[in-house]
Amino acid sequence: MKDYFHIFFTRPMIEVEDQSDFQVLLQDEVDTTPACMAVTALTLYQLEHGYDRGRMQMLIWAMNIHCSKDVRLRARTGLILVMAVHDVRDTWALEQLAECISYEPAACYDAYRAILQIFTRNEEFDVNYLLFQMFYGMPPFSKSPDLFFRPFERGQVEQLSDEDWTFANALTQAWHLCDSDRFALLLMLMPQLDSLRASLMEQNVNPEELAEMQIHVERLANLSGEMKRAVLRMTKGSPVTDYVQQLYRFTNAHKLPHTINRNTLVDKMLVVDQQQTNELWH
Repeated sequence: MKDYFHIFFTRPMIEVEDQSDFQVLLQDEVDTTPACMAVTALTLYQLEHGYDRGRMQMLIWAMNIHCSKDVRLRARTGLILVMAVHDVRDTWALEQLAECISYEPAACYDAYRAILQIFTRNEEFDVNYLLFQMFYGMPPFSKSPDLFFRPFERGQVEQLSDEDWTFANALTQAWHLCDSDRFALLLMLMPQLDSLRASLMEQNVNPEELAEMQIHVERLANLSGEMKRAVLRMTKGSPVTDYVQQLYRFTNAHKLPHTINRNTLVDKMLVVDQQQTNELWH
């Protein structure tokens, strides 16, 4: 299969054949990863090179109700992010956004809210980024740009035994992380897996139960307000927040334009009342 992430991210012109293949990808309800990766590439190209109506049309195709929810989430988020970063005022694009909002107002608002939080107040709303950012400028991320957006699966960045993979996978699930941060955490932990396992066993902690451990609110009573909010953000998340975090990591590592100005038509279309304004930073 063609590498559509590479094709849609790097080539200025998209062939008619590739557009047709993209529509076929969108219909696959079993393996949605190729379509998700293609949608992400359409977004990244526009962040780097500016609004492109042809690529935007392909994002619109990917928001069709018949596409998987993961594909629609990436397409919706990409549409809003590109239009917000570049303050797109193309009437056609604004009409497409308005239609999207009319069908899925809550989903569109949630995507924009996540974009504002992560891209404009990252240190407050994305407490994991500072921990892992050093890994995003090094291999394997620097050699495989698509790794930022791939599902967390075995064999992508490591070759571990079954036992080591089960343990490492459990460690990365112990608190909430987007998939790219899980890859980064795995890279960080790999040299220490044996000592970590031994330490947990000494404390009578079953390593395979780590994924089920939760940090409950009642355990946070002694933390300061800011620290409590930071810990809660590490243990809670949503698919749209995870994806926006991945986009933020990529745009920083590759120095793509990603400044968000609130004084745009996109902002006026998506934040329509005082309640939504108040909710933006919570």
